[in-house]
Amino acid sequence: MNKKEKRMAAQDALLSRVYDLILNKETLDDERSKLIEFKDAVESGKDFEQQLMNLAESLRQLAIRKLNNKETLSPEVGKFYMDISTTGLLKKNFGTGMTVISFLS
Repeated sequence: MNKKEKRMAAQDALLSRVYDLILNKETLDDERSKLIEFKDAVESGKDFEQQLMNLAESLRQLAIRKLNNKETLSPEVGKFYMDISTTGLLKKNFGTGMTVISFLS
């Protein structure tokens, strides 16, 4: 399997996890909304890695808002966030991308 095939397989696996989380009864509505936004953007042909960075940032901001209210992300979405925030799918310039996104917000 070449690099591109490996990347596509990893993206497919990640998208499958997103589908499962969307359908998971424990996923909260605000989390589900962020996951659906990601799914729709990727399915419409937008850049997968950029959308993944956007999703990670959205979930990070959601987690911070919840923390301020003494709440947490649902368990499975929390695990998913930890996985995508440290995955090799995110480019090495993740920090730069987050800086740009924060300026655009």
